[in-house]
Formats: sequence, structure tokens, C-alpha cells
Amino acid sequence: MNSSISNPDAMKSGRAWAVLIGVDSYHESFGDVEFASEDCRRLHSVLQLPEFGFEPQNILMLTDDSAYDRRPTYGNIHSWLDTWLDRPAEGDTIVVYFAGHGRSLDGSCYLAPCDATLPSLKRVGIQLSDVQELLEKCRASKKLLIVDACHSGAGRDILAMSLTMESAFSDASKTDIYTLTSCGTDEISHPMKEKQQGVFSHFLVQALSGHCPADTEGRLTLAGVYDWVREKVEGWASEKRCKQSPRCFGQRPDQFIIGTPGEHSAPMLAEVVDTPPVRTAAKPIPHTPQHLEETIVIPPPELTPEVAQPVLAQPVPSVPQPLAAVEHATAVQEAIAPPEAQKPEQAIQKVAGRFVTFILALGFIFLALLALSLFAWIGFENIDAPPERNYPEIPHTAPEEITPPSESGIPYDPILFDEEELESPAWPIQKQDDPFGKM
Repeated sequence: MNSSISNPDAMKSGRAWAVLIGVDSYHESFGDVEFASEDCRRLHSVLQLPEFGFEPQNILMLTDDSAYDRRPTYGNIHSWLDTWLDRPAEGDTIVVYFAGHGRSLDGSCYLAPCDATLPSLKRVGIQLSDVQELLEKCRASKKLLIVDACHSGAGRDILAMSLTMESAFSDASKTDIYTLTSCGTDEISHPMKEKQQGVFSHFLVQALSGHCPADTEGRLTLAGVYDWVREKVEGWASEKRCKQSPRCFGQRPDQFIIGTPGEHSAPMLAEVVDTPPVRTAAKPIPHTPQHLEETIVIPPPELTPEVAQPVLAQPVPSVPQPLAAVEHATAVQEAIAPPEAQKPEQAIQKVAGRFVTFILALGFIFLALLALSLFAWIGFENIDAPPERNYPEIPHTAPEEITPPSESGIPYDPILFDEEELESPAWPIQKQDDPFGKM
């Protein structure tokens, strides 16, 4: 075991590093996680207390609302973990925190980034073994992995803590890696809607902010924080009639010194956790007549001869005589008066004028139709009938009698002659004079 773990001044002698990963928005196969990014922000504020030794530039946050290169995608998480976990030196402290969905598939445990889906989790998921391997290679003397990953999802089943995932945490405890999980086997992490945080993260932040008592030597150990957080989470779950019990994995958590509580820890809790930000409304502007009179009325300047003389020298504009003004107003009133306000004689004249106009229009239309009818009648009378054609009479001559072939000595051929044709008076057809020359 590293000697720096039992050394109370190890945190102060070395530098402290942290990677905080929070994923709120997931594919519909997982379902979203409530308050994961907010949990990271609260923890980020608490870790900057002097007793923990985390400088702002040594805390990396990967959340949904971060910049594009710091969103919790598969590529960004792998890239930043490789880079950030290579920075600590011997004697330093490293904390990796993940809030989101976790899942075990075919004997492997995965942490789900924001671009993962349930079918593609084997390809796009962050394997827990890879994170543990990076922590093992890290040169830091104190290594803490906090996983708040078994939330209720909207997929085909509830993504509870599986026995495979708990076994993976237990195996890692044989090394110098300490692990805190938000729940136990077959349990899920619950949100605390009234605090806008997860239940586990809320009490973890409270413990680090001064609510967790120190040990007999005045130190804040991992074992003390875990016992306090577990008691609070189990009490909350009992009130809500559900089950959630955090777990801790590590060889000697009572020797893992987190820090020494200071006097400013409790005020930090009230500032960051318990007291929500109060938004004061702008001071209303009074609208009383007295206020308007005070703000609008401006006292006139002092009237001196230098100011009064140019004003008195200006010509006074001519004012119309009262009689002319009255006549003008009367003319305007008569011009814009409505029809019902006019005199009866004027109304009768207008109606008569409109009636005469209507009669004249009807007469014009009648005359136009009469003229068109007259022109049409004259045109039909002048149309000549087509000339008659005199066709010549066709003289009718009776056909000459022809002796049948049998009597004339011509041999009779039944193929060429038929008895009915021979007896027909129209046979043979004689050529007649065609007056039209068509035959």
C-alpha cells in the first residue's frame, strides 16, 4: 500500500486532479438521466475548497452543455482520459467521477457515453476495465473512482447494478484503486427532484462540504464519508419506500485521507448546495402622478433681459377674426355632414337625379337593342336564294329482247350463266346514253 494514503499531508504535498463526466441526454433505447451534469457542477464547486487541494485548471468537466470537444462522447472520453490520467505525478491524487448509464453485457461492464445506443453499446460503450487499466497505469498515489451509473432507463428493462459490475469493482479493489458506487446489486440510483440532484451525489457533496464529521484525528477519510453518505441515502430511500444502498470497494478506506475539514466548509455547503440562487427582481418604477410630476416638470430658466429681448422681437402670427373662423367652421361642418343631417329638399333632389339617370340608362339600352334588331332584319331580307339547276331528262328505253343462249345455238355453261339471271329482265345491261358522261 502506498504510504501517501495514510499520510494526512499527502493531499497538501501533492497536486490533485479530477475528471468529472456527466451525461444527461441519451438515445431513446436508454432514456435520459436527470441532473447528471448538475451533479458534476456541484462536485466541481466543492472540490475547489482549500482542504482538498484541487485547482480549477486541474479539474476537467465533460458534460452535455460543455464545448464540442468536451462533450461526453465516446471519442472525447477516451481521448481525455488518456491525456488527463497521464498528467499526475507520484504523490498526487486523481478522482474520476461518472454520472450516467451503466450496463453489463456478456460478462463485460460498460459506461454509456452520450452517443451510445443499447444495440451499439459493445462498440461505442466505455469499458469499465479500460478505465480501471488507465487508473492502474496512472502514477498518482491516491486513486478514487466514483460511479453513479445505474439509473432507471426507458429501454426494455431497468439498468440496475448487476452482479457482474459489482464483481468488477471488487476485483479492482485488490489494487490501489478505491471505488464508490451509488447503489448495490439489483438497485438503481434515484434522483432527488426537490434538490435538482441525484440522491447519492447530493449527500456526497454535503459530506465533502462539512456535514460529515472528521475522525478522532481531525481527518476526513473515505471510510467516514462513505458511512455518512450510505446512512443518509438509505434513510432517504426508506422514506420514499425504495431501496438504494451505496457501496465502497478498497483495501483500507479508513486510511484514505480525503482532507482536513476547515471552518469554511459549512458555509460553502450553504452557498452551493442548500441555498438555491435567489434572483432578485429589478426595483419597480413608481407610476404615481406625484412621481411623474417630479420627473417631468423642469423649472424654467431665469428670465433675464438677454433672454427676453430676442423673444419679444419675434413677429406675432396673425389670428383670424372670430366671424371668419365661425363661417369656415360652418362650411366644413356642412361639407362633412352625413346624409341624414342634410335638408329634406337636398335629399329629394338627389333621389330624383338618380331616378332620371336610371331611366335614361334604360332608354339607351332599349334603343341599342332596337337598332341591332333592325340591322339583323334588313340583312336577312337581302340574302338571295341559291340558283335552281335544270337537269336534262333521261329518256327511258326498254331493253331489247335477247334470245337465251340455249335458243341461239350458244352452248349453255352453268358456271357462266344462272337460270335466275337468264330469266331476269334486267339482263344483260345495255349501254345507254349518259347525259353527264360518267359511263
